[in-house]
Amino acid sequence: MSKTHNAGLKPVDLHVLLALRRGARHGYGLIEDLAEQSEGRLRIAPGSLYAALQRLLDWAWIVECSVSDKQSGGPPRRSYQLSRAGERVLAIELDRLRRLVALGDRRLEPSRGRT
Repeated sequence: MSKTHNAGLKPVDLHVLLALRRGARHGYGLIEDLAEQSEGRLRIAPGSLYAALQRLLDWAWIVECSVSDKQSGGPPRRSYQLSRAGERVLAIELDRLRRLVALGDRRLEPSRGRT
């Protein structure tokens, strides 16, 4: 894992890994998935997406694959899928976020016995 992961993943990296957990995707499909799974709060430009994809490829958290475009009948598109390392990183990151949320919930609970 990279040093970046120790502090948590960038939101775009986390969303890409989550989207690829559903299966291989090409760039445009990922842009649509990121907008959908973030309920429209994450809109990413193609340049930013491809920078994130290159980072994740460099870290071997995703791998390139070719997926045929069944809808258009065109040639296979460059697509990406989660690697085993990416699966592990995603699980670790989701666990880190769960623990962070649990800590936040505990800190926000009203203290018992105080007025």
